[in-house]
Amino acid sequence: MKKILFVQPTITHKAGIDMAIAPIVKYLSNLKNSDLKNQYKVYTLSAYEKYNKENKSNIIDFDNGAINITMNENIDKISGSSFLKISKMFTRSIFIYKFIKKENIDFIIVSGDGLAISSLIISVLARRGVKFYAYIHENLNNISSINRFILRYSFRYFDKIICVSDGLCKSIKELMLNIKDNKVITIYNTFENSSRAEMNTFNLKYTNNTNIYSNVEEIIFLSVGRLEKVKGYECLIRAFGNFIETIKDSNNISSSYRLYIIGEGSERRNLELLILKLNLNSKVKLLGSMNHEEIYKVLEKAYIFINNSKYETFGVSLVEAMSVGVPVIINDCEYGPKEICKVNIQQDIDVCTHVFDYGVMCKEGDEKSLTEAMVLMATDKSMYKKFYIQKEINRSKDFSILNIIYKWLEIL
Repeated sequence: MKKILFVQPTITHKAGIDMAIAPIVKYLSNLKNSDLKNQYKVYTLSAYEKYNKENKSNIIDFDNGAINITMNENIDKISGSSFLKISKMFTRSIFIYKFIKKENIDFIIVSGDGLAISSLIISVLARRGVKFYAYIHENLNNISSINRFILRYSFRYFDKIICVSDGLCKSIKELMLNIKDNKVITIYNTFENSSRAEMNTFNLKYTNNTNIYSNVEEIIFLSVGRLEKVKGYECLIRAFGNFIETIKDSNNISSSYRLYIIGEGSERRNLELLILKLNLNSKVKLLGSMNHEEIYKVLEKAYIFINNSKYETFGVSLVEAMSVGVPVIINDCEYGPKEICKVNIQQDIDVCTHVFDYGVMCKEGDEKSLTEAMVLMATDKSMYKKFYIQKEINRSKDFSILNIIYKWLEIL
């Protein structure tokens, strides 16, 4: 039996890393295939997950089929002096080292740049018989120059560097120089409930109707992600306000439009103030965190899904939207969305706004372009109804757990 350890920030925080790892952990832990059953024993080791203080156990009660352990670090105290950061790195390394020796771990998969750096010491100490993989989700432009410098050398000690997109894979190869091609590989993220796409259980609420607005109380523009600056929500809210102003005289149902944002984060207060300042409090709703079933219920009512991240390497929520056939607005940021959508431009609206098979692509950070995309999607009903929704759903199937898990099995 092979023992696999996933080292990650948390398992329940529902950041991009958690969402990406969760279905992989669950599938490996519960393999039903008779040829593979009982071949893997899976552990997760979380840095910031809280344990039950009553029984003083490091074991997390979380139903994913794995054995879930926490190091119980304080997620609110990630920053600090260089001395504290180095001290924490050594403390964390010792904890992980003792754990892998105790459990005789065969494979260690470390997620994120910070944990990859922390694991450098472990990879040297526990080298014998243990395979070390770095699982990288973060755009290199979104991490500190110091971390990039350290990663350039710490990556040398890993057996594999697994990237969630081809664009990220290319950037890491450029960072490392003279690295063997087979050491840096791409394995796309999968997503929870990917079986929905396999079963074609998608919503054609708008695209099949003769009148796409018939009996619709709310026309929902939806975005999903952490409330952080990197997600571009300030630009999105401003663009939505511009959109409402643009259509208010030309569309007699402009009052029906809503922008819903699902997620939580440090920018909530700033975004709430912006919504009030723009007098959009009746039209823009910050819905907070939701579980996957709750997200899908909102997705199935959505008219458009918008991914406006400044940096992205994949985009799990974008694939989830595609899986239920919601047309999308994306921006031309590095890596993720354009690669996921396999953008094939059908029409150039202008130099910043482009129509592709099942959505519109804007220039990253361009408020005017994003506003224009919303207006186009709302007012050009014939274009909206001609989107290749089945092509969108078929593309989402490429990221289903059944397709992605075999990529993992090849390296385990």
